[in-house]
Amino acid sequence: MLRAQCRLTDTGVPLADAHAALADAEATAALLTAYMRASGERRMWDEWLAFGETMRWPAPPRLATPPVWRGFARQLTAPGSDLMDRVAGSFERVEGLDGADEYLDLLDRVLLDRKISGPERRALDGMAGALGLGADDVARLNRHYMLGVVDAVCADDQLTHEERALVIQLAGLLDLADLEVEALLARAAGLVSRVVSEVELKPGDLVVLTGMSEARKRKLTAVAEARGLVVWPGVKKGVAAVIAQVPGSGSGKARKAREYGIPVVGEGVLG
Repeated sequence: MLRAQCRLTDTGVPLADAHAALADAEATAALLTAYMRASGERRMWDEWLAFGETMRWPAPPRLATPPVWRGFARQLTAPGSDLMDRVAGSFERVEGLDGADEYLDLLDRVLLDRKISGPERRALDGMAGALGLGADDVARLNRHYMLGVVDAVCADDQLTHEERALVIQLAGLLDLADLEVEALLARAAGLVSRVVSEVELKPGDLVVLTGMSEARKRKLTAVAEARGLVVWPGVKKGVAAVIAQVPGSGSGKARKAREYGIPVVGEGVLG
């Protein structure tokens, strides 16, 4: 909602780091300044400013604990989630649908950790109901949000495996159909001049093999271990890639990898 209001001003109020406390506070102050200039009525604002000067913020206790910035904390707990810093607030304003911006703003905050918990899903459903948004409206807004995600990850003119995995993961959370996900990936590939086709694996990285015979797994395990990779039996957070005989594999491991935002790649990644 804040980003949408910022865009409505004549000159546009910048909001570089949506949902970070300081950035939101600075954008709110700039937005208030724009409102004051546009109103042409100074007396009312002077009264409120005078009232504000009588207020005092409570002094928080001083702690020896060093501050942990929000983005840094997410990098520690969820590798790759720094991608979400780039897509946060990237959706465009939706015209002709009341409540759209409020719903999208909540959705944006919910997806910051790349998952939707039970309470968060209920909050989204509750807001949609309170705003009078039906199932078709919500589906439309989810697709609209994903188009914003695609535009954001392609802003650097390249599409990496991690970015593809993010698109697939978020689309899955929003229950988009397989054909819609393929359309999003096709759109992403068409927006950039470079598609990074390989995942860079380093010694010590965890990989999972799926969608192949046991004999083939044994052979590729030997190849992977010779490169210093660790072949893991199941998909979990921290796995660098799932290697499938067919990258579009619908195996349980491949599906779980996409839910976690882990790239699913072909055997060629092992050289």
